[in-house]
Amino acid sequence: MAGQSRKKLTKKQQKEREKVSFILMGLILLLFSFFGGFKLGFLGIMLANVFRFFAGDAYLILAILLGIYGILVMVQGGLPKFKKARPFLGLGLIFVGLLLFLSTWEFRGGLADKENILNVFFANLFLM
Repeated sequence: MAGQSRKKLTKKQQKEREKVSFILMGLILLLFSFFGGFKLGFLGIMLANVFRFFAGDAYLILAILLGIYGILVMVQGGLPKFKKARPFLGLGLIFVGLLLFLSTWEFRGGLADKENILNVFFANLFLM
């Protein structure tokens, strides 16, 4: 009994298991996006705060992008391969520019008083 080895899987069986695991991973990403976007329950609030850490008030855009990536992983049965990285780099730069614009828009009213930017930041930090 102890000397018996497990039956080795064929390549087709290994590919099927790998495809199922990628579908499961895509479903988890899609659920994270859904819970975080709608702030459903404790997990949703926690995920929304993680998205908000990276994208600020534009966290819904980040949640939508994560959901789209999860759908791509599920449909393709693996990690999506993008032929060219330049369009995504451009979209990323546009997104960072949008985040910068939103940050300046948020602090515009507070900085009109000619206060220190750190004072305005920490005053507004706990108001959200």
